[in-house]
Amino acid sequence: MSLQVFIKYFIYAYGIVFSHVVFMILFMSKKRTFHFISGIFLADFSIMCVLGGMCIRSPRVGIPLTIGVFLTMTFIAPLGTLLVFSSLNIRERGRFLLLFVTAGTVCVLVSGMIFIHAGLAWRPVFSMVYGWLFITFSLVAVFLHMHLRPIKTMPPGVRVYYALVCLDVVLVGGMCLFQILDFYKGLYILWMLIILSIMGMVFIAYRFPETYRLVEVRVAKTRYERSRLNGVDIQKTFHLIESLMKNEKLFQNGDLTLSEVGNRVGITPSQVSEFINQNMGKSFSAYVNGFRIDHAKKKLIETDHSIIRIAFDSGFNSKSAFNREFRNITGKSPTEYRSDFTGV
Repeated sequence: MSLQVFIKYFIYAYGIVFSHVVFMILFMSKKRTFHFISGIFLADFSIMCVLGGMCIRSPRVGIPLTIGVFLTMTFIAPLGTLLVFSSLNIRERGRFLLLFVTAGTVCVLVSGMIFIHAGLAWRPVFSMVYGWLFITFSLVAVFLHMHLRPIKTMPPGVRVYYALVCLDVVLVGGMCLFQILDFYKGLYILWMLIILSIMGMVFIAYRFPETYRLVEVRVAKTRYERSRLNGVDIQKTFHLIESLMKNEKLFQNGDLTLSEVGNRVGITPSQVSEFINQNMGKSFSAYVNGFRIDHAKKKLIETDHSIIRIAFDSGFNSKSAFNREFRNITGKSPTEYRSDFTGV
């Protein structure tokens, strides 16, 4: 089997894999905004891989098929940016960059269609797309560096996530160069690597969803180190936050963020993080999870609901995260805890 045939089947096969992941997301019982965004991104990437594999198989493909690759590849820029910002819960802070990337993508799309209509060769058209993707990925990497630094103090999972983003910058830069030089074997090999990189990010997102919580905590920590609680009524804020958790049971919201709590209390997300850290002696996620576990302990004793139902009702988005946090706090699994009190 030649290298070109192997690459064709590899890219085509992973297009099918990504499409299956999209269907898995569609049938998830409890979806967050991040899941919808990642589903759209993966659907676009899946179509691009399938069409790209078909193009590699037959270089003399028709114009509609090549235009399909051009469109789906171009949409990676805004969708990928939105996916990263959504997973880190920094969409608000990255709004300007997202608008810039979206506007730039529209310009690339319009320019590309004009070039295609004028009969320009495909190489400069795709070179333009690769160049725009390189600019977009570089801007996202710089933006993340500003919010996650210093890199050496990141939790391991966050460091892997950041490293994959930086790897994608290098890979897209190489792809742009190979496209300009018309070196397609090198270009296709880099496509294989970037597909594996994206699969790695998807694996982290759905196998270890708490990794993105670590990212959120890290971003919040970096922001609050630069902020102050000047002018914040400590006693009033304390009672407001406690009331939101105890009376309104805000912890049951699996998508609860610093921004939402800040909006309800009337302070910024960074101030919420700093306030909880200084006055409760713990991180935002640890503080919220404490209420979730207390709620779960009561449900385990007072009801015969299943463990997974109690986990979701308590605000967790996966049974594995619930079991891990429950054992960290109580020293027992949910099943062991229920058995100790009920004998069942």
